[in-house]
Amino acid sequence: MNAKSEQLYRGITRIDDDLLEEAEADRQAPLAKKRHSLRPLALAACLLLVVGTVLTVSRMGLSHRNPPAGGTSGGGNGPAASRPYLTEDGVVIPPLQASLSADSAEAANMIPFFIYEGHWYVWAEALPVGADLAEERLGTATGLIDEWTPADGYVDLAGSVEGPFYRVKGIDPSFMLCMRDPSGWLELYVNGHGITLKTGADLVTGRLHLPERYAGLEYQSWEDWYYSTGTMFTLKEEREEDALAFLELLRSGTFVPYTGVEDLTSLPHIRVLLDNGLRAHFSLFANDTDGYVFYYGFDGVYLKVERETLMNFVSLLEQEDSGIPAETEDSSLTLEDCRSDPTLGGYLPAFLPESLAFQSGYIYYNVDPETAEVGPAERIHLELCHASEASGSYGAIDVVSTEELKESDAGVPVLEREELSLRQVEKYLEDGDLDVAVRMGDVAVLLSSRGAEAEDCFAILDSLPRS
Repeated sequence: MNAKSEQLYRGITRIDDDLLEEAEADRQAPLAKKRHSLRPLALAACLLLVVGTVLTVSRMGLSHRNPPAGGTSGGGNGPAASRPYLTEDGVVIPPLQASLSADSAEAANMIPFFIYEGHWYVWAEALPVGADLAEERLGTATGLIDEWTPADGYVDLAGSVEGPFYRVKGIDPSFMLCMRDPSGWLELYVNGHGITLKTGADLVTGRLHLPERYAGLEYQSWEDWYYSTGTMFTLKEEREEDALAFLELLRSGTFVPYTGVEDLTSLPHIRVLLDNGLRAHFSLFANDTDGYVFYYGFDGVYLKVERETLMNFVSLLEQEDSGIPAETEDSSLTLEDCRSDPTLGGYLPAFLPESLAFQSGYIYYNVDPETAEVGPAERIHLELCHASEASGSYGAIDVVSTEELKESDAGVPVLEREELSLRQVEKYLEDGDLDVAVRMGDVAVLLSSRGAEAEDCFAILDSLPRS
């Protein structure tokens, strides 16, 4: 589970650290390293951790009580925020609001969101580079909201993220919109506030158009999902009737506020695949009397379902012959992935020493702002670190056009490839720190290192292509 999902999951399901520690203690196999679900540029633009006088976008409100119909419960000095509450028409998820907190010891995450036609669209998921779901461009988010923005700054097109946003193919724009981030991944944003939900059909049929658009189902244990182990299974095609029965269970369920729901046991995490490439995430839970399903997009509410039917479906998923291993996805590329890029990959160094070994790689693309189509790469970024010493040297390599070098990396010494020498590298190495670029025609390679020897840095640069 990525950082954004974890923030949402903890706040809504109230699964605390004690339960997480207990689950961890039961695990028999070591965990795989967590995946980088969010690219560095997207993370920097989207997640703001602030301390002091904080302006937070409250997804869950500021009180643990259900307010009466039409009421609010809040705190701080700004507009109040409220939790979902029950009415005769269903569960009301109130609109998001901004609130000021004067508690200097408080830290809060500003959630990735933007405002369009008065609705707050909040980050829900990122789909890989190949996802082709963006249609008509509807506007451009300004990204002007930060932790210091007053409440009256939350206006149409404002948000904590910036960039063009688009319709999602086959989905009503009042429910979901999308953005294309610089790494080519498609970020989905859901309007899950200021709405009333009664039955599961409001979501399954009314918004996701299931089962008509059903294309498959993937599942994994709660532990595998939470810790991002990469272990996931695809339900076999011959089990499609069981998947459709699960969707019917969801359709017949009733939305309830999460307050008052106690003693939940965590069950598998489900991804329902749609024929347009979209996928809907559900976490399953149960207590002694009922089953509960949480959809990632609607905050503070569960879909209450018949327990026996839910547990029968869970038992099915636990059978070895129900599924086959699913393909995993990871936005952190291998070194070979980066070298294989047809535009810039050939400019990467052929050698990396132990002191600056490859750790992770990212490719950032030229995205057409009108169509969201992904064009040629405009930057490759490698993160480097010492292969054996955790506190040793580290650094980064960036391959960019010389034009971008002038705009974004002004002040970095630029050396010509033909004139490169160890003496030049030593000249710019100061107290173990090096920031230097090597120009090769229209392309430049930037090397930043901390704590590495001049000889190792020169060996990297000297392995750059000569033509």
